Amino acid sequence: ARMPPAPHRQVFGAAFNAATKNGDQGTIFATLTNFASFGAQYEDVILYASHDEHLVFLERGYRLDAHEGKARILRFEGCPVHVAVSAAGPLLHSISLEYGWHPVTRHSFTLEAPAGTQPEDGEISFALDRAPCGWIWLRAWLDQDNSGTLSPADRVCVGADEEGRLRAKLGPGVERLECTLLD
Repeated sequence: ARMPPAPHRQVFGAAFNAATKNGDQGTIFATLTNFASFGAQYEDVILYASHDEHLVFLERGYRLDAHEGKARILRFEGCPVHVAVSAAGPLLHSISLEYGWHPVTRHSFTLEAPAGTQPEDGEISFALDRAPCGWIWLRAWLDQDNSGTLSPADRVCVGADEEGRLRAKLGPGVERLECTLLD
């Protein structure tokens, strides 16, 4: 069996250590978020960290199972959410949905509704059962050129940035996000 991917310790460890030494809170948060995104793919995570570093994992959807001093055993639960993408009729082209842990730009997961999918009540619904809590980005697009990747010919969500991404904050009470595709 293959193990889930893990961050490159030489790269991210060095960046984290330098940021900690310089007090660069933005880089510290981004690096911890990156570590948390990788850990979410495992059943349990052993974390040896300061209290503040541990809090980042809790805020992103981890639950504490056990601790002793700075050592903690965590498991990822996340903040599940449904993403509804508006669609008027059977899809002529596939709709792809990616999401990631903001501020990390690497996507964590991709889902697809293939061409021919019939919307229910005018929308295609995607269940993100393992989405993180806190800020995420998501990118949904109608693949009009059938390339399998986002391109200028494709339609993205209203309000998306130049990369086709929307930002949203997940947490208690947030069960649904909506995307209306640009015409």
